[in-house]
Amino acid sequence: MAFEGMQGYDLINAIKAVDPVLAVREQEAIERMKTYGRIAPVETEFGCAEQVKGHWRILNLGGRCPREARDELALWLTDRAEIEDSPDDRDELLGLARDLELGLDPAVPRPRHEWVAAGRRYRIVRVDGYALLGEDGPEPARHTDTEPIGPISSVAGFWLDPMAPTTLTETAVRLELVNQHPPREAMSDSEWQATIEAILGHPGVILLPVCFTGLERLGDDDWDPLVHGDGPQSTRQALADFLRDELPGLPVPPEFEAAARAIESETRPDFTTDGHAFRIARIIRALRVGPDGPEPPRPHDEI
Repeated sequence: MAFEGMQGYDLINAIKAVDPVLAVREQEAIERMKTYGRIAPVETEFGCAEQVKGHWRILNLGGRCPREARDELALWLTDRAEIEDSPDDRDELLGLARDLELGLDPAVPRPRHEWVAAGRRYRIVRVDGYALLGEDGPEPARHTDTEPIGPISSVAGFWLDPMAPTTLTETAVRLELVNQHPPREAMSDSEWQATIEAILGHPGVILLPVCFTGLERLGDDDWDPLVHGDGPQSTRQALADFLRDELPGLPVPPEFEAAARAIESETRPDFTTDGHAFRIARIIRALRVGPDGPEPPRPHDEI
């Protein structure tokens, strides 16, 4: 089955923010980029995307490796089959889900990253996370950052449109990420080759909705990520829950209970309690795209 290519994968539709709300967000972004002027990779995650009638959308994200993303795709296909009207399409979706659950066939030298079922194309995708860095560490959450609406992740169902209007600050970030890669000396020859092939084969960059991480400061340039979330407030609550329920065990030591209460009562991204410094940091998520759509995992991503 033939599928359409991704139109405008190497274009950026930059606009000036004229909407009052967007203008406020853009002004804060400009001020932040003055203070946090360096961009650095912080994490890579994996998920799955679906192509529907020529357009791609993210189904889910958050896998630590492609294997986890394939497992999540199997669950998604099973749920999708339950609401499918066509018996043939339902059988196709369930069949693909079963194949994914069985794992990698030893006779196949490399795992597959793409499948077609029920007239749609599914692909495991690679998403890189970046933080803007300043003298005091990673950029904290912004005043204009908000929580996702409803219980669904902010990235679930996100349509990948390279030509969607983008602000000037987002344009600057996308342009900086076009050729972004780790230092050559930090990679093996095969990793370096895969990185160059990714840049050439998927030269465009799309920014996904940002996410957040709760960090504890261990030293001047040393931060320990403790929890992740889709919004600053939910990440703050997750950090409080982590300190209260997961980190110390039971019973909760008084200093950790005090830290959890302090975090819950604050709206600031930075807080210090009992000698522990925490920050809700902002993570930029970027996906490379090319003429055939979003970038799949690279060979060295498999574990």
